[in-house]
This record gives sequence, structure tokens and C-alpha cells, in this order.
Amino acid sequence: MVEVGNFDTFLSPETGFNGAWGAYPFLPFGLVITSNMDGAVYLLAPTYVRACWLEGNVTDPDSRAVINGASIKIIDTNVVEETNALGAYATGFATSGTYLVEASKPRYHLKN
Repeated sequence: MVEVGNFDTFLSPETGFNGAWGAYPFLPFGLVITSNMDGAVYLLAPTYVRACWLEGNVTDPDSRAVINGASIKIIDTNVVEETNALGAYATGFATSGTYLVEASKPRYHLKN
């Protein structure tokens, strides 16, 4: 999942957690209802945005072996992911668009 928004129901300088415990996003017209531990009820009208989603596999260009632990970075964002034991990764960013992506791992060099 990619977070594209949030709403904090506990705006207090106190420590602890008295915020929302859940939300019901199935009301008519796209409204969301939530309540918090203090008894407040919120009816929210979210403005949804389309996120970007990136997933794939990283393999050695010669042997086609999967590469575990490769770093995947969406350039000009704070998004960094790492491939798993199968060479797979999945990540995203809250703003859609066209992005440059870099995959790297020590001992591998970029080829032109």
C-alpha cells in the first residue's frame, strides 16, 4: 500500500494514544467515518490522489540470477526499497508521475 493521505484525530500535547482505532470507508458518496477513544466522531470527505506504484525483479544481466539485497531508489524522493531473496521489490510514492529509478548493489556496475 502507498499512503496518500491521513487525518489525525488526537491533536493534543499529551503523550499516549487516544486517536482513531479504525475507520469505515464504505459510506455513500465516498465518505469515511471514524471515532476516537475520547468519543469524538469524524465524518471525512477525502480527496483521493493517484499514487505511483513500482514493482519488479532485479537480475544479473549475464547469468539472469536474481539479486538479493539490491537497493531500489526512486530518484528525487525519499523512497528506497531493497530486493528480497527472490530479487523482487515493490514500493510506491504518493504522487503519480514519471520518475527515474536506480537499482544498485555493491560489486555491480552500471552498463551503458
